[in-house]
Amino acid sequence: MASELSKLNQTLRDGLEKADFDLTLDYAQLTLEAIMNNEVLKEIPVVKTLVGITRGALAVREFFIAKKLIAFLQQFHLGEIPEEERQKFIKKLETDPKLKDRTIEQIVIMNDRYINIEKSAIHANLLLAHIHNKLSIEELGDLLVSLDALHPRSLDHLDKIGQSFQTKDTDVAFEAALLSGGLATQRVSCYVISDLGRKLYYYGLKADFDANIPPVLGYDKRSEAQKESAKRFITR
Repeated sequence: MASELSKLNQTLRDGLEKADFDLTLDYAQLTLEAIMNNEVLKEIPVVKTLVGITRGALAVREFFIAKKLIAFLQQFHLGEIPEEERQKFIKKLETDPKLKDRTIEQIVIMNDRYINIEKSAIHANLLLAHIHNKLSIEELGDLLVSLDALHPRSLDHLDKIGQSFQTKDTDVAFEAALLSGGLATQRVSCYVISDLGRKLYYYGLKADFDANIPPVLGYDKRSEAQKESAKRFITR
């Protein structure tokens, strides 16, 4: 099992350096049958590795993981940051084994957990924002913890709020989810999207890595519990 995980980790490391598949296709729409009956798709490194791990046949779970990892790698290479920054990060992974292991494990573990493919693309955008020096490693960890916990409709709600960055109890359940994830603060008459939530909006949802993020006026502080959760996640 360890050797199989090592193969998957190396496949992802290679996939970060170079996209070995067509970046123009919409892989999210592919079915398990379509992949298994298409020799070209079966040769995509992530798919090929998972097929090898499952002894020649993708089960539904592995198929969904493959789609999410492909979506992650696709967005990682499509994201608009300077290519030299991307390659500098790849080289840093080779010289810092601890960073390499943590980064790859993060990608595998989180993409296994995500309940939809859109979160995989958002994860890639957040990693790109970190590479582009827009997110600290702590902020990246915070956002991945929050992203994993969020109901997809909470992300839709954040997108709908847009650049007003506040909402007046129009959808309390999803606003509360943003609040518990450290992505919003509660004021007397409304919820205000926090600095971390604004970074999720611009960097994660919009892939705008050079956005001028407006500051939050008034109190805006992540909870100690959330900080500790993110710290454990990024340092384990």
